Amino acid sequence: MKKCLSKFFPPFFFEMIFLALLTVITWHVGQQRLEGWSGPAGSLTNDLFVPAIMMNAGKGFTNTEPSETPSLRAFLDFQAPNFDCNVIRQDIRNIPLHPFQEYHRYLIYSVAAIWRFFGVSWDAMKLLILFFFCASVLSVYGICRLAMNPAFSFFAALGFAFAQPVLWTLPILRDFAKAPFILALIFLLGITVRGKTGTRVYLTVALLAGLLLGIGMGFRRDMMVFLPVSLFFLMVGRIRDTAHPVVIRLGAATALIVLFFISGLPVHKALIRDGYVAAHDTIMGFASYSDHELGLLEPASYEKHYLLNDLFCTLKAHDLARRGVTFPPEVYSKLCNDPDFDFAMKRAYVTEIINTFPGDMLARAYAAVLRMATSIVPAKYALARFVEERGLWFLIAGLLFIAGQTPVRAWLVLVMLCYFCGYTSIQFAFRHAFHMSFIPYFFAGLCFHCLYRGIAAFLPGKLRTRMGLQAPSFAGSLPRAFVRAALWALVTIALFYTPLVLARAWQHSRVIALRDSYRDTPLNPIPHRVANWDGREVFIPTAGRKCRLCQNMGLIVDSETRHLAAFFKDVKEPLDIKLIYEWEGLSWDFSAPTTFAVSPDVNGVSLRYFFPVHEVTTCTNWNHFVGISLPREQAHLFQGFHQVENPDDLGLLVNMAIPEKEELFIANQHLKIPWAGVEWRPYRIYGEFQPFIMEMDIQNLRNQEKYEEALALVDKVLSNRPQSIQFTFLKAEILDKTGQSEVALKTCLNLLEYYPDTFVLFARLDRFFQERGGTRRRLQEWSSLLEQNPHLHCARYYFEEAQHHISTGKT
Repeated sequence: MKKCLSKFFPPFFFEMIFLALLTVITWHVGQQRLEGWSGPAGSLTNDLFVPAIMMNAGKGFTNTEPSETPSLRAFLDFQAPNFDCNVIRQDIRNIPLHPFQEYHRYLIYSVAAIWRFFGVSWDAMKLLILFFFCASVLSVYGICRLAMNPAFSFFAALGFAFAQPVLWTLPILRDFAKAPFILALIFLLGITVRGKTGTRVYLTVALLAGLLLGIGMGFRRDMMVFLPVSLFFLMVGRIRDTAHPVVIRLGAATALIVLFFISGLPVHKALIRDGYVAAHDTIMGFASYSDHELGLLEPASYEKHYLLNDLFCTLKAHDLARRGVTFPPEVYSKLCNDPDFDFAMKRAYVTEIINTFPGDMLARAYAAVLRMATSIVPAKYALARFVEERGLWFLIAGLLFIAGQTPVRAWLVLVMLCYFCGYTSIQFAFRHAFHMSFIPYFFAGLCFHCLYRGIAAFLPGKLRTRMGLQAPSFAGSLPRAFVRAALWALVTIALFYTPLVLARAWQHSRVIALRDSYRDTPLNPIPHRVANWDGREVFIPTAGRKCRLCQNMGLIVDSETRHLAAFFKDVKEPLDIKLIYEWEGLSWDFSAPTTFAVSPDVNGVSLRYFFPVHEVTTCTNWNHFVGISLPREQAHLFQGFHQVENPDDLGLLVNMAIPEKEELFIANQHLKIPWAGVEWRPYRIYGEFQPFIMEMDIQNLRNQEKYEEALALVDKVLSNRPQSIQFTFLKAEILDKTGQSEVALKTCLNLLEYYPDTFVLFARLDRFFQERGGTRRRLQEWSSLLEQNPHLHCARYYFEEAQHHISTGKT
């Protein structure tokens, strides 16, 4: 039957049909997903693509300030669907390129090319996204074709096209653009795994891999990670019909490296200046958010970072260096503002975390592989969910099928799987790992393909020939295939389990020593008050932070760290603790839920929860630790705050729960095996009330001079967060705009009853006086305040500073 069909429909015809169908379906699915599109840059602003506009305006790869051209600003803010490059003035001011623009140079080139042909519009950019989407799906088809027939490859690639992580990431061009490069690279390296290759094919793989890595660097720096694994597979790939395999291998490796650097030269120049090692991104990955997205790590009695925030991560690295843990204090004080030293501090911080938690780091890498075997976010369709939920079973069965024939090939497939999935654990999130969502579909297709071929082993020869089936390579030797697969499985389990046991043993000693240093450190009790915020009880420490003048340098080192401990009693269930901050500026919100666990005790246990508090000491873009919040049903468990006398005596400062009974302490994260898949749940920092969004809404109303609406909204927020410094001053600014300056001042001064020693309140008051009357009003207001409240010693700092400014003639 198969032979008869092949006379009329050759294999190439079927291949083209499948490729055409995939392209049409993918394009249609992508178009539907991009309806109501809201911008390509994702975590960056659309200003990333300003050089693409400048190129189309004849200005070359340059940057400018968009706000100086109103129509350009409107286009980048998605207030206009297209942009006329003729609006760009000939004398427009150029500004230096942002490092991210230099890192994404080729991505910006591709956008500029699309705009050159179709005009500068967001609809034209959709064509580029759809092209990358189709290229990614076709690359997955190619990967599958290395292991299975066209039909199974088609359905596996189709599963990838409809995978939720893929469709969620699709609108974000910056994140999605790496997918076709990584998937095409996997296809090329898969050729070396499949079997022996001729010299010409082998060298072609090396050349194309070098180009993919180099050009891909201009789309996303992730490609740098794949240089070592590409060289590895070139070295282990088998070559046939050559008398000089060593020379060929060395030549191929050299060609790959040379092409990698030449094709990505502009990006490499920028990275040589700024540093290749993305230590900052690695630190971001230590956040509990990444563990939550993995969904396979059970929490320990500590968490490395409770928050995913760029500035928070930078402060963590600075704090460790400032306290002399990673660098001598005198080195830090000398170099703390040097950008190169910033990179050094972050690398040192990463090293310290890895040395302290090696078991967790390895478990995270394993979790990333297991997570990708079951997809990240479950599919919409029942059949796809069936495959994803059983993805781990398909993966194991597929590897055993391969091992039954060639154990070495099974290990090579496993190495590739672990590398390309495991690296995503550095900062795991669906937008970073979506491109590996084909894994469950690939191994499901491989299993069904092997079963389909295995039918031939049990059919009579004539029937097998009539149906066009070939006997599998292990036909007649099934017992030996089972033995090979079993031995392969035993060795593989040992290779994975042994390092994990050793790493956890090392970690146990380090974490217990850290725990003991926290437990034994001297503590001072600090008073607190209780308020109701966001429908929860918030416990607010009323002392502990030093009074000081705010700092105008605006540097990251203008900050201070305290280490607090919250005491609890009779804890029988997990505590739902949130750390609450207030802030001014875009990135200083350090509020987030905490994630930790202790072994349960039916009788209840007393515990101390240690957590560092990082607060900024600048006059603007400040932040302030408010307190910890608990649901009302757990509020009675809280017993009070204590502050560590000298945090400099401690090493790493992490959030850690220390139960009274030592045996209840959990010293490492445990890995869950997703035999039945994993349920994905969104990670929510806030509930229904989101102060960050509310603040932006109030600011927008104020800027539009809709003062009554702004006041109504800020009063609504203050009913939810009474005595909030952040929103009280926002209200005062609006009142001042409406001519109610005395009411505005009284509104601010009312906070003194609640925050008599809070640094931020006095720094914010000082700025309020300065902006509404200059230094003389500052002096007058502080003098009046001290006459009425001589106990406010924080006010005296600012009074004396105002006196000094007037006496020296400063403004």
